[in-house]
Amino acid sequence: MMPSSAIQQLNELIAEGKVVLVNESNLKMADKAVYAATYENLAKVMIDPRRPNKNKGEVCSLAYAKATGIPVFATDEMNLQPIIDTQLNTGIDDITCIRIVDIIEKAHQGEISVPRKVCKALWIICGKLKETFDREIWPLE
Repeated sequence: MMPSSAIQQLNELIAEGKVVLVNESNLKMADKAVYAATYENLAKVMIDPRRPNKNKGEVCSLAYAKATGIPVFATDEMNLQPIIDTQLNTGIDDITCIRIVDIIEKAHQGEISVPRKVCKALWIICGKLKETFDREIWPLE
């Protein structure tokens, strides 16, 4: 469902070692147990049985982050940090949410070193419109 330009940019980021695709099936047994428990815990508060695919990506990704100790989670969800704080963060391997739009804004302002091309790929991979990025988020000057 992603545009071919986004897939191409994603493949380039993978080839450069800037993005790594992961899968919970490759976790060690102990990490799989943490993943499963975390998934179940988050699913109870984040997944509506009437819409079982909504937020499933975030639940899977957050469970993976918790199981493997990934401390920063990039998201397009606005109110995810309070859920993480109440459901996951215990003082051990806590996770901090950073909204993708905030990452892009910091890159655009020169506060962090992430090229426009990478930011645009992140935006598109999140299912956002390329035209919105080009017009509103980071217009070409």
